[in-house]
Amino acid sequence: MASPVTILGVQITLPDQGDTFAWGAALRTALTQLAAAVQQGPAAVYQNSAGQTITTAGGPTRLNFPTLIEDTGSPNALVVNPSTAWLFTCPVAGDYVVSCSINLQTITGVTRFVIAVQKNNAETWRLFDNGTGGAGLGVNEQIAGSSGVIPCAADDTLDVYAQCVGGTSVTTISGSGFLNSISVKKVL
Repeated sequence: MASPVTILGVQITLPDQGDTFAWGAALRTALTQLAAAVQQGPAAVYQNSAGQTITTAGGPTRLNFPTLIEDTGSPNALVVNPSTAWLFTCPVAGDYVVSCSINLQTITGVTRFVIAVQKNNAETWRLFDNGTGGAGLGVNEQIAGSSGVIPCAADDTLDVYAQCVGGTSVTTISGSGFLNSISVKKVL
């Protein structure tokens, strides 16, 4: 008698030892169903090797990640405008792991600097916020970034923005690709 088993929400009927039906067809069906259940979820990984400038006059600025590392869309369908306004669109509902790192090269005359992840153009969590007031940030600050899980519906969008508050100086994000990257992957 075959035994039903549920793996990752998919019911699979596995043959029991001694069953009389053909193992080849049953096993092939079970393995196909299992492969579909554990298939890699939608993912995108991009880097910024060219750098980007953020000014206080512009308000929040969406960060660019123009260098494609991986995008499981067809082709690059998960991300639009990576060079000018990187934006990930969730193809299916679920929890998405977002990891982002930014390397700040030059920060002068800025009293507060914020980097945050947005879902549907609303801040979800802050990767970095140096607080309010004070002497501001110095030169060659480096930020490792962070990761988090964001529950999303199909067609929700995710992006990262930066904002300089106070002062009139410019913040430059370094052109180091591996330090300036974003990864978004659906958790199975």
